[in-house]
Amino acid sequence: MKILVLAGVCALISFSVSLSLQSAEYLEEDFGERIIGGYEATQGMFKYQTAIFIEDRSNGSMVGFCNGALVSPDYVLTLAHCIPDDLTGLQITVWFGALNISATTESGREINSVDFLFIHPEFDRASLANDIAVLHLQERVAPAPFVSPIRMAPPADVNETYQGETLRTCGWGARMDLGVLTEFSDILQFADNVGENITVCENYYATTPEFIIDETKICLSTTGARGPCKNDEGAPLSFQQDNTDTLVGLFALGNYTNCIRSAPVVYTRVASHWDFITDVTGLTPS
Repeated sequence: MKILVLAGVCALISFSVSLSLQSAEYLEEDFGERIIGGYEATQGMFKYQTAIFIEDRSNGSMVGFCNGALVSPDYVLTLAHCIPDDLTGLQITVWFGALNISATTESGREINSVDFLFIHPEFDRASLANDIAVLHLQERVAPAPFVSPIRMAPPADVNETYQGETLRTCGWGARMDLGVLTEFSDILQFADNVGENITVCENYYATTPEFIIDETKICLSTTGARGPCKNDEGAPLSFQQDNTDTLVGLFALGNYTNCIRSAPVVYTRVASHWDFITDVTGLTPS
């Protein structure tokens, strides 16, 4: 088990992997990007949504960004590939209840730190196998009007394809990508998309065989030119189950040169990783 302990006040994330399809990119100067073709959220609409920042401890400059989901008062779920191999000199911060991440202050926003985190022991940065990580918060998150954990999909959903089902994703990724020009927004965005059979993503990404796309992933259609794009990494994917929002995936892979061309996208399947989640957190399916 890879456990990373962060010295001082730390909070998380977003380093990207340099991949041929740009499954992740460094967030440089601008971090107010959003979902392609989506809609603006209202504050409190996604109480589990988190914005995760990595900063240089020496000068406070932004080094990286990722999305994540609050799954208990103590833990946030995100992608392993969001986390740099070397955290020396970095601090990681998580925002809860945020809507506009460029605003200096915002009513209802809470800020927390990560004191240690867990990377899946079989995570592989090249193939994105087991691309999941758990962040432990320095302070427990108390119930608040705009902040609340989301239920995680149970192990019984491990074989659920969600084919034809409506799933919702939210994040601060690119709002419009025209190849050379990318339009950004500071406001949290969301979009509804339909689940696809995993073979759709397997076939689409077949030209990049280094990526492992199997039953531990969820495939999502982006027909209509809406869905996640660059800097949406870790964006929660939810499904209405028993009238309750259920976290089923975390955005892991997309063809960022084709965000507006309806390329299918890939999510890490939460239900496939309960052994890891329970091992490091003690949490059990609800």
